[in-house]
Amino acid sequence: MTLTPEYSGVRGPSSETFTFPVDIRNETPAEVQLELSAEGPIGWVVEATPQSQTQASAITVDPGATSRITVTARPSATATAGIYDLRVIARGGGVDAEAPLQVQITGSFAMQITTQDQRLNAEVTAAQPTQFPVVVFNTGTADLVNVSLDSIPPSGWEVTWDTEVIPTIAAGDFATVNATITPSSEAIAGDYQITFRATSDDANSSMEVRTTVSPSAFGGMVGIGLILLTLAALAWVFRRFGRR
Repeated sequence: MTLTPEYSGVRGPSSETFTFPVDIRNETPAEVQLELSAEGPIGWVVEATPQSQTQASAITVDPGATSRITVTARPSATATAGIYDLRVIARGGGVDAEAPLQVQITGSFAMQITTQDQRLNAEVTAAQPTQFPVVVFNTGTADLVNVSLDSIPPSGWEVTWDTEVIPTIAAGDFATVNATITPSSEAIAGDYQITFRATSDDANSSMEVRTTVSPSAFGGMVGIGLILLTLAALAWVFRRFGRR
């Protein structure tokens, strides 16, 4: 009895389910009923079934005949990039057969851009630069490379970065960068939206940040000055014309 995989190795991300077609050749002079099983790393789900009977775990093979089975392998959710060994086994009728299989996990790619405290708002002042820390998490199982950072601010605003490209973020790790937000000098008090984005060849993420503009200190001083001038003018008018 021999087991011959159509191909013994496959590769892909950990989110994929891998399939191996395997031929069973019965070289004995008698019909044989075989119990099928498959083994893999801890946390993986690996199953062997007859090709046309996905719920069965046994197959009958005529003497001198070849039948096909299918081995499916679903990696563990925490499987990191690397090479993993599997095994398919057929037993019955006094004969055993097995074949090795192999999966190369390339890792899954995912990221999340957020803030240090998960709060998506910022306080800024018109025409004044404000530093805004941004965190990019690698939530996948493969390293992210060349992660670019950009933004979509309101018209007339400026957003700059202390690092525009993060060379590498390892799987499960994060990187912190600082954005500097400078509202337009004409920005009036109120709420504005800024879109922050992180992009690589394999994944991307974005977030919307509500940015609240408060009046500038200069504007406040000008306002107070105008109020004082108005009061002084009124006092002069009352003193000048109040006795008439």
